[in-house]
Amino acid sequence: MAIVINGSGTVTGLAVGGLPDGTVDAGTLATNSVDSAELIDGSIDTAHIAANQITSAIMPTGSVLQVVRVESASDITTTNSAWTNIFGSSLSITAKASGSKYHFFATIGGCSNPAGGAAFGFRLSGSQTTQFCTHFNYNGAASGRMQFASTTVLSGTTTSGATSSYNVQVTNTNGGDTVAINNNGALSSLVIMEIAG
Repeated sequence: MAIVINGSGTVTGLAVGGLPDGTVDAGTLATNSVDSAELIDGSIDTAHIAANQITSAIMPTGSVLQVVRVESASDITTTNSAWTNIFGSSLSITAKASGSKYHFFATIGGCSNPAGGAAFGFRLSGSQTTQFCTHFNYNGAASGRMQFASTTVLSGTTTSGATSSYNVQVTNTNGGDTVAINNNGALSSLVIMEIAG
């Protein structure tokens, strides 16, 4: 077919591949003229994805959007029922998406002194929830024997950009004996994962 330049400003008669290499550059393409329908599988690789282009908005439900962690080895002893923070500074997290959930993982190490009958409870305290309260007994044959307790809890839905702060608190639930947290080199930790909703 002959190539015809029409009076309307259009060209007809061009076959696929009829333009020489380099004829069409980025400046020639109209804005928004290339969409996903024109892209073939594998046309975009990791080298062509700019930083922060994969956002929480395109992550599937159940994806981990972020993880924050705090830990402490500072000794805490208590003989009363007052709730005491385990971590000197609360752990802050800023939600990356609305409708996701926080999954909390807490591990606490403690023991009694003297032996026999000491017990402690611990709970998550913070901006959105005070949810878990676990009663943990220690009835060992010798004082200073370390025991660990751990728990997980899932929070309500988040609001994108909202910052929340959390700590873990401990209380002596069997006054008289001393409950010691983080002694003998033990380490307590709190991990928060934001899970896409």
